[in-house]
Parts: sequence; C-alpha cells; structure tokens
Amino acid sequence: MSKFGIYKWACLLIVAVVVASCGVDIPKETPSSFETMIVKKADIEIPIKFNAKMKGQADVTIMPQVSGQLMKIYVTEGQQVRKGQTLFSIDSRNAQLNSATNMYNGAQALIALYIALGGATR
Repeated sequence: MSKFGIYKWACLLIVAVVVASCGVDIPKETPSSFETMIVKKADIEIPIKFNAKMKGQADVTIMPQVSGQLMKIYVTEGQQVRKGQTLFSIDSRNAQLNSATNMYNGAQALIALYIALGGATR
C-alpha cells in the first residue's frame, strides 16, 4: 500500500467515527430532588467577637463618707464623670441614728465624769 492509500483509509476511519458519534443521544438533564441557587458575587460580613478587658486612664476608688443602704445609682460602668457629679444616693438614716446614739452616750460619759470629779453637788 502506498502512502496515499494509508492516508485515504485513515481519513475514512476518522469520518466514520465522527458520523457514528453524531447519532448518539445525550441524556437530558433530569430534575434534582434538592434545591439549587445561582451563585452571585457579593461582599459578606463575618461578625467576630473578642473578649477583652478595658482599663481606664485613671482608676479611682470611691469611699462614702457615711454608711447606709445604696438607694440609686446615677452612672453606668465606664461612663465619664465630672468632679462633683452625683454618682449614688445613699440612705443614711441608720448612720444618723448611730451618730445621735454615739453623741448621747458621749454626753452621758461626760456627765458621769463631771460628777465623779466632784463638779456637781446634790
């Protein structure tokens, strides 16, 4: 066989394969049992939470001048405050009663001492 004959048979074989493959039925797309969606390009936000401990520039210890029950808080934690601003309301009735009782007891002791030193005559 000549070269021309080999090329002729090769071309004939390729044409036969192409023609045979054109008649093959491609299966149609069957409906799926799951939901699909179209993918779109978009920005997404992913919220990230971190635990942290904040420290103020200046920490101040608050010491009340009277004892009593805390009745109302006028500020929240972390809030900025000014000098002289009311922070808390304290019910100091018990402190006032204790103070009056201590003054009475002190006066009784002074009277007893005065009598003991002979300052009073009967």
